[in-house]
Amino acid sequence: MDFFAAQDRAKAHTRTLIVYFIFGVAGLVGLLYLVALIAVGAHGARYGHEFRGLWQPDVFFWVAIITLMIVGGGGVSKIMELQGGGPAVAGSLDARPVSPQTTDPAERRLLNVVEEMALAAGLPVPPVYVMDESGINACAAGLRQEDAVVIVTRGALTHLNRDELQGVIGHEFSHILNGDMRLNLQLVGAVFGLMAIAIIGKLMVRARDRRDGRIVALGFGIWAIGSLGVMFGRLIQAAVSRQRECLADASSVQFTRNPGGLANALKKIGGFSKSSHIDNAHAEETAHMYFAPGVNSFFATHPPLEQRIRELEPNWDGKFIPVKLNPEEMTEIKANFPTTPKTILPAQMFLPATVAAVFSLDDIRVWRDSLPAPITEALSTLAGCRALVLALALDTSPAQRPVQLEKLRNFGEPAAELAAALSLDLDQVQAGRKLPLLELALGGLVHTLDMDKNSLLARLRELTNFDRGQNLSQFALWRVAEYRLRPQPPRLGPPAPDYYRNDVSMVLSALAHLSTPDDAAAQPVFAQGFSALPIYTSPTLALTPRLRTTIAQIQTACLRLEGAPFALKKQLLEAGALIAQADGVVEPSEAELLRGLAASLGCAVPLN
Repeated sequence: MDFFAAQDRAKAHTRTLIVYFIFGVAGLVGLLYLVALIAVGAHGARYGHEFRGLWQPDVFFWVAIITLMIVGGGGVSKIMELQGGGPAVAGSLDARPVSPQTTDPAERRLLNVVEEMALAAGLPVPPVYVMDESGINACAAGLRQEDAVVIVTRGALTHLNRDELQGVIGHEFSHILNGDMRLNLQLVGAVFGLMAIAIIGKLMVRARDRRDGRIVALGFGIWAIGSLGVMFGRLIQAAVSRQRECLADASSVQFTRNPGGLANALKKIGGFSKSSHIDNAHAEETAHMYFAPGVNSFFATHPPLEQRIRELEPNWDGKFIPVKLNPEEMTEIKANFPTTPKTILPAQMFLPATVAAVFSLDDIRVWRDSLPAPITEALSTLAGCRALVLALALDTSPAQRPVQLEKLRNFGEPAAELAAALSLDLDQVQAGRKLPLLELALGGLVHTLDMDKNSLLARLRELTNFDRGQNLSQFALWRVAEYRLRPQPPRLGPPAPDYYRNDVSMVLSALAHLSTPDDAAAQPVFAQGFSALPIYTSPTLALTPRLRTTIAQIQTACLRLEGAPFALKKQLLEAGALIAQADGVVEPSEAELLRGLAASLGCAVPLN
């Protein structure tokens, strides 16, 4: 699945949304204009004025202006309300955050599944929220990957086994990767704007002072016409979201390599009395964001369950899995029904399959279970996660590490002693697996205050001088930590690809030098990677000499490349992958630098 292309398609869907929205507003203006003509005609007849015909520009002008103000104002206000990203959406749905330190077995299992999926997708571990709803459902929300959250209903935790939950979470992660989240929030604003007129009519009907029957009658009329706006909103939701749901199902299977898990989750929704229903005041506005339909609507926002199941299991017998509404009787989290045996599917993610074998979710679970006990324990607390991040930043040199630890103590760092102890346990972690461990530790800090994140970032900078020295492997750790911890800058429109020519050359040169002993040997390796950059066919890129590929220069290049177009980011990662595997072996330092590069570009890349 080409997620870069999917994100480009998401932008095209945004243009489609705008067109549909314009048609919806135009329809509302036309209908309200007809009502206004009737009202003006009746008022004029009362005072002896003649009817002036169907086209009355002055009436149309004021109807259009008022309608645009209501619809536009409602949509903009809703979008502004959700500018907080995923957490703002979670709050509007009355979802509560799940603490990384939770002792609830169902929530603990959910966190583990989300963390494993994030590592498999090469994404930051998102905050997790739970809605206390009995229906089986979930959604992902946010403006970008960095502020994404995953929201799951209590019904999904209660009634889905691990494989089924994994399939649902994989579906939601694909929305994050496909660039659907921003479109979803734009769609929420558009739908709310179209619903605003109906809301005004409803308020007029429900007003306390109903002595004036004309006001009530007018309210009913506006409510009726506004209901057509609601219909337009539902139509837009259905038109924009149905195709993306099919793509998300396919992507989930790609992540989990187990179509049976996702299929059985859908079968349980079909066999459950509560189905996937969401009982929330904002459920209609966000209906297109859910894993399965959250509200009943004539215009379905999702393909039929039967269609989605048959896409996953062509030989399905048509029977749903019955689910009883008795969560209080469940004393442990267990698999209620056997899942279809796992089918190992090709790991065609973003990079060429020749780079290395991709970690499956089972591999990730085995790797995590093999971590030393002190590290596993540290991941369960905020203090432990902070100490683990600091420990990962320490130099491996026996001479340098004590100097760095003394710096931490002098800074008054409360996690200094725990970081010192964990640094010894980190020596047991296999090469090339420190970046995934860093992602887990950073995921445990998602609910930390911004001031604490800033202080941790300052400690890392003071501790290691990553932006002024150190080796490329340690630099990769720094880039990921910096990107995850620092406040995200506003994203401006990207300049033309040629603007990034020197930055692309710097990054690829660093990888080429990492793979070879001297400049002469690096030149053909660099050229091999350059072949994946058709955007720079003329003039060609030149290899940057080894002495000029400093950490400071690479840092500058990475910061600038954050604003590059998706097409260029994709080509850059493919070029880097070709360089890394030029000699047939991907060294841990090469893999970590490539993964750090991807993270700092806001892209996903699979584990190696």
